[in-house]
Amino acid sequence: MKVLTFEEEVIDGLLKNTAVGVVMRLESVRLQETQAKYLWNGLLPIEAVVDHNSRIEFPLQDHGIPPLSLELTKISLLRAMKVGTEVNVIGVVLHVGEVEAMSEKKRVAGKSGDGESESEEEDPKGERMRREVQLVDDSAHVVRIALWKDRATSMAVKRGSILLLKKVVIAAHGGISLNVHEKTKVDKDPKVAEGTSLKNWYNNLASNPQTFRHISSGYSAGSGLFTDIEPRSSVLTIPEVQKSNLGTSSRVDTFNVEGRIQVVDWNAVYEACRNTHCNKSIEKSPCDIEGHEDMSDDNRRFCYHLKLTIGQDRRRSIDVPVFTPLADKMLEEDATEVVKKRDHTPGQYDEVLGALLKTKWRFTIQACTQLWKNEWSGEWSRKLTYVVTGAEQLGEEEGEDKDEESREDVEGENGEDEVPEVFEEEGDSD
Repeated sequence: MKVLTFEEEVIDGLLKNTAVGVVMRLESVRLQETQAKYLWNGLLPIEAVVDHNSRIEFPLQDHGIPPLSLELTKISLLRAMKVGTEVNVIGVVLHVGEVEAMSEKKRVAGKSGDGESESEEEDPKGERMRREVQLVDDSAHVVRIALWKDRATSMAVKRGSILLLKKVVIAAHGGISLNVHEKTKVDKDPKVAEGTSLKNWYNNLASNPQTFRHISSGYSAGSGLFTDIEPRSSVLTIPEVQKSNLGTSSRVDTFNVEGRIQVVDWNAVYEACRNTHCNKSIEKSPCDIEGHEDMSDDNRRFCYHLKLTIGQDRRRSIDVPVFTPLADKMLEEDATEVVKKRDHTPGQYDEVLGALLKTKWRFTIQACTQLWKNEWSGEWSRKLTYVVTGAEQLGEEEGEDKDEESREDVEGENGEDEVPEVFEEEGDSD
């Protein structure tokens, strides 16, 4: 919930006393509806306005209010997420590498591995201190973490320690690794439920040993090589995505999956704005962008809203949309030309869409939770959505497809394969 004030005295008091996790008590505040343009996922659509009649206290007791919970990301999910994303991760230290000293000059132009600003001057004779720590969680996946400067030399961690990393950054160093920047907060052996659970899991490994999977390259000069850790994988399975918290609450996550296209919706195109740089639908109302008013029939234009179901089979699958221009590349045909087939030779239209069925792809997907208000009922709704932002078709021998397992799942009672539906018709595309 957002709290607003325009009173200078109140602002001064808030700046002195507020901090993340601090309990604040408000009295005699005015509630108002938050304007739609200021909303984001996870924010209550009602805000509190503090004025000179309001009262604010910062009580010493928490009055039973539970502490803030962090959105933690499993290490197994990091391997397919976008480089540069800030995440919160908790895990058990498997190994602490040696401190490495490297020249300040060995830095990629415009980028700093240790989180310094680009404007900071380099000392060509200076050195940077670096240490790698390998972290594992109960997903049985391992990631390398880079500690820099004072943290590399002063942080007293050992095998079995629990580390909670807040706002650690995903990096593309040796596969996928984590970079501890200056703004990253590192808590050793935190008193949180997740830490206790991980400690118990780790202690049980003595009687139940297992092989871990590495999402980093598994080896570096600073952190060594382990024989009980398998090489990294670059994609998530559909069941992993379904069970994860990717895209929930205020998260916006990007990751990779592999799977076959099980269903292609028949309604795959919509009439779009005449401006070639704008893909907004004009089927319900004209485009309201200045300069996009052209509605002449001579320049009719169409775009794809391709709705797919992807996965190993119909039960282990997710629904994803693919939009122009990516859908044009997947179908290898312009949407405006496909509409001509739909209107005049429907059989050819079916062939264009049907060619995607059962083909295998590696998809890059962005997940987020959409928030919108029903203009009639006034009620707010949320929906977890997946949108394809990249696609690469795979050969039959590529990827992690498990054909035998999928085949068993679609066999009918008589041992014969059930024929999947080629198309499913839904409502018109927006």
